[in-house]
Amino acid sequence: MNLMTAMTGLQRQRLSRVAVIVAAMAFLCAPWKAFAQDESALLAEVHFDVGSNAVTPGGLAKIQKAVAAIKKRNPAGIQVIGFTDSTGDEAINQKISLDRAENVARLLEKQGITIPMIVKGMGEKGAPYKIEDNVSEPLNRCVGIIALYSAEPLL
Repeated sequence: MNLMTAMTGLQRQRLSRVAVIVAAMAFLCAPWKAFAQDESALLAEVHFDVGSNAVTPGGLAKIQKAVAAIKKRNPAGIQVIGFTDSTGDEAINQKISLDRAENVARLLEKQGITIPMIVKGMGEKGAPYKIEDNVSEPLNRCVGIIALYSAEPLL
């Protein structure tokens, strides 16, 4: 008898849910590979509403988890990188992405993070999820919080 036949239906359902969660986590981390030294370096991906630099309640929860991870892992520094989707004016998108990254950095500092921080706004250029121009992609309206394990910035 193999493991799958020995498990109850409920156990198989739970295993399937775990497999889906693991696959979803791998999908979400994949676009950040270009920015992170390894998959574990991405501490959080904080999302924003269209045209806004205000952190949402869900974003605050992600920042709190990132703070806990930073305190536990003790990286040499962190990089906070803001992005936008590809709708709107490029110069405005650049400013919004930097505003988003600066807001997240301020919240990290308010929660006691004092390690060196590199804060950048990338606008729509190099966004984690590749899309066509003038497409409203919610996943690209984000700030990534990335752990740095060496003194070399990633961007």
